Amino acid sequence: MNRALNTRIAALTLAAVAAVGVATATAGGWQGPGGHRFHGGPPGPPDPAAMAARMTEHLGLSAEQAEKVTAILTAEQASAETYHTQLRAADEQLRAATANGAFDEASVRQIAGTKAQAMTELEVGHARARSQIYAILTPEQRAQADAMETSRPGRFGRAAGGEQKGRRPR
Repeated sequence: MNRALNTRIAALTLAAVAAVGVATATAGGWQGPGGHRFHGGPPGPPDPAAMAARMTEHLGLSAEQAEKVTAILTAEQASAETYHTQLRAADEQLRAATANGAFDEASVRQIAGTKAQAMTELEVGHARARSQIYAILTPEQRAQADAMETSRPGRFGRAAGGEQKGRRPR
């Protein structure tokens, strides 16, 4: 095989694995510590009430604020379910389209586009919910939340500033 084809296969495999992880993580199941759901795979979306309880613990939310946070997160989860369903369906389509080594680039691109749009909508909804929650915090709570966010590790072990934990900056 030539190098370009190997690169495409590797990229598609990586995208498929990531998408399966996202879809699996959102499927729901047993609820464990911290409100995260487990079903033999990665944790799913946390319980809105458990998230509000953690925010109350860390930011000192009032009962009214905690109630509003729970409502915002519950609404976001409900609206996100449509996109999670689309991602699961697209994963099934991708598996079927590439079964037994089959590859139709146009079909794979169409499925990938569907997944990208669903993921975009999930990110927009997540940002909207964060903004709504931020709006109900006091200035002191906002400062605390900002400090927590910058010190919290992000994806792939990177801090919010982009530096990977345990490694020297490049």
